Amino acid sequence: STIIISDTSVEVLPDEWIQEILKYCKFFINLSEDNTLRNLSNQGLKSPAECLLFLNTLKTIKPLIADHTLDADRIFKLSGRYELNEGFNIEAYQGLNGKYVFKRRVQSWMGPNLSLLDVRLWSFDAQLLDKTEEMYSNALQHTSNGFDLEHAVFFSIDQNLLHEVDVIYAKGRTAPEGSWRYD
Repeated sequence: STIIISDTSVEVLPDEWIQEILKYCKFFINLSEDNTLRNLSNQGLKSPAECLLFLNTLKTIKPLIADHTLDADRIFKLSGRYELNEGFNIEAYQGLNGKYVFKRRVQSWMGPNLSLLDVRLWSFDAQLLDKTEEMYSNALQHTSNGFDLEHAVFFSIDQNLLHEVDVIYAKGRTAPEGSWRYD
């Protein structure tokens, strides 16, 4: 597996921090100097910032996959405050070609006819790279209209390509309250 870290810190990262991060990953996508992302973060617009960060990440890795600098069958997106827990098994993703894998949707707090998808840990078949970029472009529009990323992704995903699981095997601290969550 290959680890890619994307970061959009509101402060420009010092070079020594970047060198330390590179010890733990093959690629580091440093977007801390991106003014649009910095402005979104500083304004507390977490969902559009996260969405745009992931879109920039996709645009960066797309040519790396195309020229085989980066070999990928399945791409996992794991939020920065989370880690895989001991129950995670990569074998569980075999046979899910052409699918997105998300934790099972939950009913929205916004109303009984709305659902959302958890975006802390999810994955997609690398063949869906273009569709994922399109999905996140659509999600960015929804976040610009006031929806959080979890709703925006649910609105934007091709439901025919969605595979839902009960447990994602990740643990970490939630935002903004910082409580531990085990899924």
